[in-house]
Amino acid sequence: MRPSTALIAILLCVLAFAQHFAPASGDWIALALVVCAGIPHGAFDLRLAAIGRRDESGSALVAPAAYLAGVFAMIVLCMACPIVGFTLFLVVSAIHFFEGECNSTAPPSAWEGGLFGLGAIILPIGLHSKAAQAYMEYFIAGDLFQAIASPLLLLSYGLMLCMITCVVRELIREKGRISASSVERCLCLVGWFFLSPIAGFAIWFIGRHTLQHLSVSRELLKPGMQGFPVDFIVISILAIAGLLPFALRFDFSDIHQLFSAAICLIAGLTVPHVVVCHRLTPKRFVRS
Repeated sequence: MRPSTALIAILLCVLAFAQHFAPASGDWIALALVVCAGIPHGAFDLRLAAIGRRDESGSALVAPAAYLAGVFAMIVLCMACPIVGFTLFLVVSAIHFFEGECNSTAPPSAWEGGLFGLGAIILPIGLHSKAAQAYMEYFIAGDLFQAIASPLLLLSYGLMLCMITCVVRELIREKGRISASSVERCLCLVGWFFLSPIAGFAIWFIGRHTLQHLSVSRELLKPGMQGFPVDFIVISILAIAGLLPFALRFDFSDIHQLFSAAICLIAGLTVPHVVVCHRLTPKRFVRS
């Protein structure tokens, strides 16, 4: 069993246990995991951006300046016009997840990448619309969310059917054998279906997407590993600390408001992160 499969299975068991015996605590644990794993997820971005710019001329300060500008611009957009910022965040995330899932299997599959990359966003929301609405009320008005809840549910069921079909086809093609990637996707599908929106997303995001990203980052950065753990830790701590100013506007004792604050920050970090990863796609970074 590969490490990512074990991690997904452990997260599924822990969050299912927490949700069953202490539902409120389960969501707090899941949100903490997403923040503590998701924000450091991009801690290598400046190093990776440097790899992407090796053949380009210009100041070494260009990439950090552009990165920070992207972060602040997206945060401002999420705060000033929440629905536009949140929609852009979801679209960019879907593209990023598609690229990651597309080449997480051998041979790469754009069809499966689209299914599971989009499903990682749609299923937690569409299958649990009432719970999801409470988390997204800062970004999407209640009446608008109610209007799209039914189409999202139908889309979720359609995606699930296609996902199950993909796994069954593999079982038939491989005469009963199943790849580790498909096992992980099935475990994530169980989480998306049975757990709360944030818990289901956390299982896939941490156990599959983030672990793959960190693995490929280490591979790309292996020739220049000096100070590798130090800058990762420092940048991660500083990025997570970026949540603190949001306490001026959001009540962190309310998990739904804390979620909104976290999304504003994560959205800001996501856009430049996706740009960095996409620029490295020809260098086998599509697994990010």
